[in-house]
Amino acid sequence: MERDWFADDDGRGVPAYFRRAHRRPANGPVSFMLRYGDSLFKVNTVAEHAALDRKYGYVWLGKFGVGASQARIDQLKAQLTKKQPSTLYLCNHKAITHEARILDVVGGGVRNLRVAPQPSRVPKYYRDIGCAIWFKVSGIRKARPESIRALRLANDPTSIPRLNTTQSLIMVVRARKRDEI
Repeated sequence: MERDWFADDDGRGVPAYFRRAHRRPANGPVSFMLRYGDSLFKVNTVAEHAALDRKYGYVWLGKFGVGASQARIDQLKAQLTKKQPSTLYLCNHKAITHEARILDVVGGGVRNLRVAPQPSRVPKYYRDIGCAIWFKVSGIRKARPESIRALRLANDPTSIPRLNTTQSLIMVVRARKRDEI
């Protein structure tokens, strides 16, 4: 069967192959998904951070390994300056488990490691270890299903973020109401 490369696959008036090749990044507020694991330090990552969050009203959460571009960090900082909400979604390899409000971010550059901005507001097990990015977060709680359903990739708002990827930090946006699943 011969493929008609100009056929409109979904009625939007633009061929599907063209839409995939010319994706537009989202222009709304961005958030991040951060994958965590409890096995490296043999701790309950979320519980350790949530305890400090309850005690001080916020906690710094570090991202090991490769960070994010300075442009992405600058975008988030500009958004926070404008008081636009941003969320850090915590996920393991199976599910998005928790979410927290991002208050600040320190870092940027793919391979730059930084010490914790406020070591006393970081769990003891890694407060002396350099991280690529530090997120200052508050209000750690179980992720709400409606929040999870609304997440899309920031660089392709038609795509749902996958958990089985090698990426441990993913920039996401909230879908428009009509695009939620």
